[in-house]
Amino acid sequence: MTRPGPKPIDVPALKKFAAILTTLFLHLRDGRDGQIIRLERVPRTRLPDGRVISLKEYRAEGGLGDGEVVDHGGDVIVKIVPAKAPASQSPRRQAQFESRVRGSLSRITADPRFKAKSLWVQDPVFPRPHLWQQLKEASSAAEMKRVTVRIARWASRYAHPRWRRDLREHAVGLFEAKQNLWTYPRSDRASSDNKRVEFFGKALAALILGISPATGTRKLLRWSPLKPPSPPAPPLRARGPSCPHCGATEVQGFESGTVVRCPGCGERYYIAQRRKNRKNASG
Repeated sequence: MTRPGPKPIDVPALKKFAAILTTLFLHLRDGRDGQIIRLERVPRTRLPDGRVISLKEYRAEGGLGDGEVVDHGGDVIVKIVPAKAPASQSPRRQAQFESRVRGSLSRITADPRFKAKSLWVQDPVFPRPHLWQQLKEASSAAEMKRVTVRIARWASRYAHPRWRRDLREHAVGLFEAKQNLWTYPRSDRASSDNKRVEFFGKALAALILGISPATGTRKLLRWSPLKPPSPPAPPLRARGPSCPHCGATEVQGFESGTVVRCPGCGERYYIAQRRKNRKNASG
């Protein structure tokens, strides 16, 4: 009886996990400013495998809060709350700044008038650049374990519990990947720090899926979760009176050639060109 070959690598899952974890490490280093958004539709996000799902489904799958949303379902009204306290590098002053911001945002979002206007606050993510520095400079597995515990504690406000658990469980594997793999960027160039963010995201994603970091980073060598996504494809043109995506009945009340959003699947498409009735000319 022949032995089964190696299990094929689930590259879409590897990309999905790497994108989420890269964002986690990027937020650890840089944070993310908050936003106030006026909602018009259900917020949706596009996954690395091309699927577009609602923000609620994305969070249920372990997505990072609202950091990966590509369609907020409305318009960004204003950016709010810088992630770092102005002119402050002190952890104590940063903590005081964060406490004031969280208190203010809680009072704003609890106001019934705010909710009545269909507004949504995308909360800021406050960074911990000193923990990012410790992650890069960890010189032993024990040191890496300590810093990952601190990072997991910081991430309790922003990340799904599974990523915090996985980060702690794979601390040793992450340290060995950093120490031993030639793909870990060791240059002092500014661009190399973004590559280190990607490396940790890809390596940790591989470890979670039971793949060696060497194999995982090699599979994703030419793919970068930090590159801007490709522009969305233009809407399909319906060939008849039905949605070209799901077959639902054509949206009524619009002229041919108009771009509409299907109420069945939520995709956009062009209304089909309607044929004009030709009257035979009388002799």
